[in-house]
Amino acid sequence: MIVQELTSFGSHQNMNIIVELEISKNENTTLEMGIKSSVNYKFERCKYHFFSLLSSSASNFMVHLKLIKVMNKKILIIDDDPSIRMLLEHILKEKYEVESKEDGHDALLYMQEGNVPDMIISDLSMPKMNGIDFIDNIKSSNFFNNISLIVLSAKENSKERIECLKRRADDYMVKPFNPEELKLRISNIFRRMEII
Repeated sequence: MIVQELTSFGSHQNMNIIVELEISKNENTTLEMGIKSSVNYKFERCKYHFFSLLSSSASNFMVHLKLIKVMNKKILIIDDDPSIRMLLEHILKEKYEVESKEDGHDALLYMQEGNVPDMIISDLSMPKMNGIDFIDNIKSSNFFNNISLIVLSAKENSKERIECLKRRADDYMVKPFNPEELKLRISNIFRRMEII
């Protein structure tokens, strides 16, 4: 039963899963021990964590798994153009949790407050902190360097593109952009993250 329930969660792509595991001696006794996750587990990590608990539990214990919350992956949009922010929020909000900031400085402060996204979509030309400096800050941080990052810029010359990719941006798209292409690129990056 537990294996089936956990396996069924695998269909929730692009989602983080919070679960609660209850272990009791039998169906008629009160709860002996409750273990609740304190972080949002990707499916594979969640499955490994709770399978480990199951394998170490005594055979006479009853194990109950309760789904508490399924959360969409979070995308942080950084662009000083309000119309671009509104457009990106509109096309992504059905599938993802979306937050937006108008420049790299505000975005970095937001993240340092504990708001860590699964992906960042960033412009290059912005006030206070431009896209290149923002990428350098993110990729040099021990806390944020594994966050996927897509650059979305009006600059289409190969020099800018190469510079961003050298700094370990995951992708680079030029404005104006095709919304369907962007959504596919986002999905492909998340899919690769699940495989790694």
